Amino acid sequence: MHRSFLEILACPRTGEALVLMDEELDGEFIVSGTLRGATFGHDYPIVDGIARLLPSPGTGGKTRKSFGLQWEQKARGRLGAADTSYGFSHEQTGQWLQETLFERPASDLGLVLDAGCGAGDKAAALSNAGARVMAFDLTNSVESARSRY
Repeated sequence: MHRSFLEILACPRTGEALVLMDEELDGEFIVSGTLRGATFGHDYPIVDGIARLLPSPGTGGKTRKSFGLQWEQKARGRLGAADTSYGFSHEQTGQWLQETLFERPASDLGLVLDAGCGAGDKAAALSNAGARVMAFDLTNSVESARSRY
């Protein structure tokens, strides 16, 4: 997780600011640590650069169960090629995003939020096109996305 994301993250339970504690850094990248709610003290771990901001362990259980397996299989190449998204290469996906969604270069977009990133295909395409991307998902697929990109 990039250190600059601390400016925009908030506690999912209270909306309060989060304070970084016990961090391990690699330059501007937070490898591990804890995000703690400034007032009420709810803790959220950062593991392998991924902030775990679910309000409780059971949050999104059905979503995690149904989509998590699908995205993990995709990342392993079991649902089509691992380097494609719906049959398109990452380069083609980035080109499609550029042509259909943007009237300016992706690098001019500022921060892009990919909510429900799944295996991370769109986040990777946006990042490769020059956008600064923050990707979230309720499933463990973010771990697969992180390892792939």
